Amino acid sequence: MFLISGGRLPTRGSKEAMGYDVYPRAIVDVACFDEKLFYTRKSLFDFTEPEKSHPFYSRIVEASLPNIGVSWGYRLEPGEIIHVGIGFVAELPNDRIYTVRSRSGLASRHGLIVLNCDIPVDSDYRAEANAMLTVLHGYPHLVIHSSMRIAQIVFERRYAPRLTIVNSFEDIGRTKRGQNGFGSTGLFDSSSPLPP
Repeated sequence: MFLISGGRLPTRGSKEAMGYDVYPRAIVDVACFDEKLFYTRKSLFDFTEPEKSHPFYSRIVEASLPNIGVSWGYRLEPGEIIHVGIGFVAELPNDRIYTVRSRSGLASRHGLIVLNCDIPVDSDYRAEANAMLTVLHGYPHLVIHSSMRIAQIVFERRYAPRLTIVNSFEDIGRTKRGQNGFGSTGLFDSSSPLPP
């Protein structure tokens, strides 16, 4: 794992924790890579150099943190979506991936969720991943700062089967369920006709 300047090593809250907590390095523009650091996206808000963050200057706040002191933060408004670089480039074995997911406490207490939580980061990806964050409507704004564990990454094994084409539908094995898709959610009685 290569740490980008301003990035932090992911940490686990306990020995049994499946997720590794990640920290924000910078709010980034996913549409373009940085001209000098080709493995990162262009920074829009750098938590260590807020004076360079002109597009978001009105959102810069001072966050007084216990045992840390004053840190610069970004005020994330409900419904706003930002992409946050998580500060590292990883090399994984070929049969591994990781995903960036929400942290339960931040989601339930502050409405902070990761929108790209179901997108895998493949083993051959060689750039900084990001967390696509938003605060749900109905919650107050949330100040994101550099020492905040904004999300978690979870490592998983992947399985990539070999795909083959058969000549006809009749070559596909039959099952009791067949084409029936309704009923498993409990919304419809399996003995009733399907809705129009």
